[in-house]
Amino acid sequence: MSKIILSTEALKSIIEEALLKIDGVAKLPNRNSVNVEHLDSIISVFVKITAVFGFNLVRLSDEIKKTIKLEVESITPFKVNEISIEFEDVVNER
Repeated sequence: MSKIILSTEALKSIIEEALLKIDGVAKLPNRNSVNVEHLDSIISVFVKITAVFGFNLVRLSDEIKKTIKLEVESITPFKVNEISIEFEDVVNER
């Protein structure tokens, strides 16, 4: 049986790339916008987002959660247990 080792930085990069593809996410406020905690193959994710003005933040947070879970679980051996989102700012455009 083989073992896959994925650094926390690699996992954060996967999540960052997924977030920036979502309509309504303007940007990630800084380099520490994504934090990951894991216990064995179960992870918890905390993200800080700058949203685009006019997007429904409840729907946007649902889309963010769905996207993170799908991306992480489809390309890594990890299962996403919890996702917390902080909207740090809202801007007029990307």
